[in-house]
Amino acid sequence: MGRSAGTPLKPEDPPAIGSYELVSRLGSGGMGVVYLAKAADGSRVALKAIRRDYTADPVYRARFHEEVSNARKVASFCTARVLDHGEDRGVLYLVTEFIDGISLEDHLIEHGALSPSVLHAAAVGVAAALTAIHAAGLVHRDLKPANVMLTLAGPRVIDFGLARSTHVNARHTNAGMVMGTPGWIAPEQVFEGRTSPAGDVFAWGSLIAYAGLGGHPFGEGDAYVMAARARTAPPDLRGLPAPLDRLVAAAIHPDPSRRPTARQLLLELVEAADEPAAQLAATKHLTNAWNASEFAPLTQPPGTQGPGVQGPGVVPLAERTGPTPGMQPPPAERTGPTPGSSRGPHVPPQGAPIPQNAQIPPQGSPMQQMPPAGSPHPGAAMPSGAPAHPGASAHPGAAVPPVPPAERSGPVPGMVPPHVPGQGQGSRRGPRPPAPG
Repeated sequence: MGRSAGTPLKPEDPPAIGSYELVSRLGSGGMGVVYLAKAADGSRVALKAIRRDYTADPVYRARFHEEVSNARKVASFCTARVLDHGEDRGVLYLVTEFIDGISLEDHLIEHGALSPSVLHAAAVGVAAALTAIHAAGLVHRDLKPANVMLTLAGPRVIDFGLARSTHVNARHTNAGMVMGTPGWIAPEQVFEGRTSPAGDVFAWGSLIAYAGLGGHPFGEGDAYVMAARARTAPPDLRGLPAPLDRLVAAAIHPDPSRRPTARQLLLELVEAADEPAAQLAATKHLTNAWNASEFAPLTQPPGTQGPGVQGPGVVPLAERTGPTPGMQPPPAERTGPTPGSSRGPHVPPQGAPIPQNAQIPPQGSPMQQMPPAGSPHPGAAMPSGAPAHPGASAHPGAAVPPVPPAERSGPVPGMVPPHVPGQGQGSRRGPRPPAPG
């Protein structure tokens, strides 16, 4: 697969880090560079080398070793296993499984929204991965389509090895710096700097809506614009199949205490009573519902994978009982909706006043108070003069305009949109053409 090879090494890249021979670059970003590497036994792995300015910080170094040790305890179900970590000539590095597949982000850019059955399977796989990550006392903090890999055996969540432990008093890393990617960061993380498993659940809901509707439920914009919409503007979830419509609406609730846990999401998605039964049901669901034929780059003749990879084409889909180890991460540190795609609406002017304290409904049971599909968040309001969303109340004090429903999501392949009064039976919601200039 061409996308698995990465790009050639640059002159400044070392030939090896630790005991791992570097083969190519898989991506780079704010934290460092991700390499395709070869282990001593010949197997391919993904090695993330941390930037030197991070490794020079003794506090970061101590946290790095602690958190990676915790990450190695994460159950490998629907995740990329953390294999090793260390330091070589002043460079901290993290080694994980090489996940061979296509990122959810790349697939959505090239092919549009997922079909309903594959969407439900993706929701199950990502919820199962978050359940395992949270059970180890970690928070992912940067769950987004670029960090979900689509493989022949199902979805795999990657890049969680540098997550912040839940017992750490998580605040902004530096003054004014928000950790995460705009569009996938929970509003409490943006405005108050509070990081928790509930933030990962918010990202899960945004990600599943994005994958099912072809557009982000809160449009596009910088971190503060997106977070303000998440607190004040009801999302447009029309077109999501049940029960995802209800679960996503609960997951992106502006009050983190009202969101379900990843474990509760998994139990509901597979209709199980406890976690061991949920893992078994999730495995069966992925085996039966995951349609690899939708991901053309993954369907190749057996034996064409590189050395050391447990070839995903070798085992027929019906015979697999779980995710396939040994696959590749995507280009690292990718952002949210891609400029130029037709998934997002017009971006409002940045720097608009942001409501710091939205009115939050009283705390209650997350699973018992999930709002119906397409309904606004309880207590959420829309700015005065904005296009009304059914059930939304006017709120003159909100300064960030919500995203009109017709602009939030593009056509959904394979799904029949709800009938809209005044439109023909076959009409669909579609993105508006870009404004001149």
